[in-house]
Amino acid sequence: MPISSQMANKIASRKVRYKRLAESAISWHLANMKTRVKELRKTRGLTGEVLAARAGCSKSYLSEIESGKKFPSGRLLRSLAKELNVSVYELIDSNELADDIVAHIAIMRDLSVEDRRAVARHAAGLLEQASEP
Repeated sequence: MPISSQMANKIASRKVRYKRLAESAISWHLANMKTRVKELRKTRGLTGEVLAARAGCSKSYLSEIESGKKFPSGRLLRSLAKELNVSVYELIDSNELADDIVAHIAIMRDLSVEDRRAVARHAAGLLEQASEP
């Protein structure tokens, strides 16, 4: 059964809204990651060169992560967390997390049951990857 143009417009509108929220969430995470990695590194008295060597990346790549130009892979996140003696969650955690959760809940409310399940499966997969040794 074909969908009506009104339903197609509604779906397209949701996709645009989700994309905008996702893009703002990405920039929030980048800014937050930059702050936490650099703060934790300095608190522990580590230079960028030492942390980069221990975590398995270049000093310039770590600098790009700390400045918000790059976002580390799950493997590098785990490695940085291990070297900084924190959980991956603590690298990206913030007091502003509540605002991010509210935005995600608003998005999830508008999704179909199937789409919510797909998002939940994807999130669970990401968490599983982040917790692998």
